Amino acid sequence: MILTPPNLAAPLLLTNFVLAYLVLASRTIKQIYGIDNNVSPREDIAKYGPEAVKSGKITQAQLDRIKRADGAHYNSIENFTVLVASSLIAVHAGVPAQTVNGLMAAYTLSRVGYAIAYITISSKKLSLIRSTFFWVGNISCISLFVAAWRRTQPPIRWLPPASISSIHTLAMASTMRALGFPTFGKTHKLELVTVPIPEIKTPNDILVKIHAFSLSQSDAVRARGFSRPLESITLPFIVGSDYAGTISALGTSVTDFQIGDRVYGFTFPAACAAEYMLLSPSPTFKFLITKIPASLSFTQAAAITASGHTAVCALLKLDHEFQATGGLKGKTVLVPAGLGGIGSFALQLLKPVFGAKEVITTLSTGKIAKLEKFLGEGLVDRIIDYTKVKSVVDEVGRGSVDAVIDTVMITTSYLPVLKKGGVVLTMFGKTSKGMKEDWPNLPTWAGWILDFVDWGFRVWAGRSGVRYFAAFTDMGAVNGVKNAGLIEGWVAEGKFKPLVGEVVDMGGFRRSEEGV
Repeated sequence: MILTPPNLAAPLLLTNFVLAYLVLASRTIKQIYGIDNNVSPREDIAKYGPEAVKSGKITQAQLDRIKRADGAHYNSIENFTVLVASSLIAVHAGVPAQTVNGLMAAYTLSRVGYAIAYITISSKKLSLIRSTFFWVGNISCISLFVAAWRRTQPPIRWLPPASISSIHTLAMASTMRALGFPTFGKTHKLELVTVPIPEIKTPNDILVKIHAFSLSQSDAVRARGFSRPLESITLPFIVGSDYAGTISALGTSVTDFQIGDRVYGFTFPAACAAEYMLLSPSPTFKFLITKIPASLSFTQAAAITASGHTAVCALLKLDHEFQATGGLKGKTVLVPAGLGGIGSFALQLLKPVFGAKEVITTLSTGKIAKLEKFLGEGLVDRIIDYTKVKSVVDEVGRGSVDAVIDTVMITTSYLPVLKKGGVVLTMFGKTSKGMKEDWPNLPTWAGWILDFVDWGFRVWAGRSGVRYFAAFTDMGAVNGVKNAGLIEGWVAEGKFKPLVGEVVDMGGFRRSEEGV
């Protein structure tokens, strides 16, 4: 079954009504300052405000703040009518609930931001922030009108592609076991399910027999249903993005692989925690597939993919940003959480491959002894036990680091450690352009929010004299170099190895009560 989110138009309208007519009502603040005379509220400020300033009852700055609060109040009332009209028309036209919810939520957040910016910001230059919030709200309403208009237009129907004449495949059973969620909920709901084995349907399809897969935090996000505003999820849905296995069947147009090849990679969205997985190119399903280096087992290969490729993308991006000064060679780099998925791969490459001069990481007390055990000696110069120091920033040293690779959402906290002109590269930020590569159906309102947040971080970092960038996993190439080929070379040289913790046999999976 396919679950759709509830329509939240009514509660969001009520929220905006309360915000416009009650929360932002300026009478309370007038009463506090003693300029509410209960005669003509719209004339109180003009009639009694200057008098109150002259008498010393309030300052000019306080009077200006009251005027801005009054302006925010009346503007919100005026715009509320546009929201009512656009949302009702969208609901009546049958616009999907997730679109209506998203655009109305964007409007609500923008109006809150608009009010705060209007009332608190007196600088003319910074008042552009208020204008940004204002137009985000307006564009949200316009988008509702456009979505309603499109909904009422006759659909364009395309003829199906020609049938496939021949497909290379192997005979097999009709069902398979998979690890997934029959319902949305916490991760303890994860269980074995029986689903049909996918079949080759187009000339570019690849069917992989899975030998190993790994789970990540993104599986927990989907399990909770948090990604439902961005995608339609059919229950039960299979988890797992990182896989390793052998080619079981091929479409007629696939020439880079042969049946029986050992391959690994990752998919987006997740789909590989099963006995078989179909890789079928489409705008809404992205994947990477490449041959496993001879020195790696299936288990090791499945532990490399997403985290390893993301780390490589991040380091190549950093190296490019420092191109004018020789790349990362000779630089000091801070990598918080050095034994995490991305962090552990970054630590392995920074000195041996990219030539970093000094590498610093943070770990908890119990993990410090494990660093050299798992990764080897000479990769990290300083390890800071973040549980024992008062300030990691002071311990690292203010203005002492060239680059920070943010793997734990600490972008703003660690800005002081960077030198002027330094770079903070986060694994958590994406612009609308980058997100649409993963989610082609990304709602317009979500793209605006992402771009606004990205702009905010850039401005924040710029005030400290440093640069802010967001890195993301590229499933093809970065700067013209195939990541898979680079990783294969580094694996062969012993510079790149995965960390494998616990291995669980899917056939004997019995962890539903304790979670994964």
